[in-house]
Amino acid sequence: MSEILVNKISGKTSANAVTVTGENGSTQTSLQKGLAKATVNFNGTGTVAIRTSMNVDSVLDNGTGDYTVNFTNSMSDGNYSPAAFAEQIVFHLGHTRTASAYQFRNIAHEASAQDITHGGLSNFGELA
Repeated sequence: MSEILVNKISGKTSANAVTVTGENGSTQTSLQKGLAKATVNFNGTGTVAIRTSMNVDSVLDNGTGDYTVNFTNSMSDGNYSPAAFAEQIVFHLGHTRTASAYQFRNIAHEASAQDITHGGLSNFGELA
């Protein structure tokens, strides 16, 4: 078994450009763009409590089932790709996205807002 131990990976032509060859060998993907830039797992009932996070400063409770995730380090713009989740069977409606925060509502199948027991967000894109 081989093991590679490194503290830093840099691209050969550009320090910021590291690509990974796809499964079929003909396509390449940017390693940096494929990494989550922010993640959070939180309890959204009662007083909102973050269980674990990366690059998330806080989660605000804006009302029943309505949350804003504030990033510690902003994204380059609002064109990132967020992926929200909840333990309950729900529909997430993202309605405000800025470089520094993502606000979403947790709507249950009967179209009413509902607090989240286990919820979270993973965010993909470019940091500022």
